[in-house]
Amino acid sequence: MTYAFDFASVLSSWPQFLEGAWLTILLSFPATVIGFVGGSLLSIVRRSATRCLVIACGAYVVVLRTTPLLVPVFLV
Repeated sequence: MTYAFDFASVLSSWPQFLEGAWLTILLSFPATVIGFVGGSLLSIVRRSATRCLVIACGAYVVVLRTTPLLVPVFLV
């Protein structure tokens, strides 16, 4: 079997691929920073002495760990 790959349609859409890659970078950088800051604050609060905050943060972590990833994505 011989396959003839035709990349002409892909190459003609190259600017759209570059635009999509750039948009991905622009969206992932702030999301990473927000996730890092939020996770750091959550871990600090979970180690605090206030039992109410520890339970609330623990519940938040358990709920996010046990739900499939698409559920929070759809909710947001």
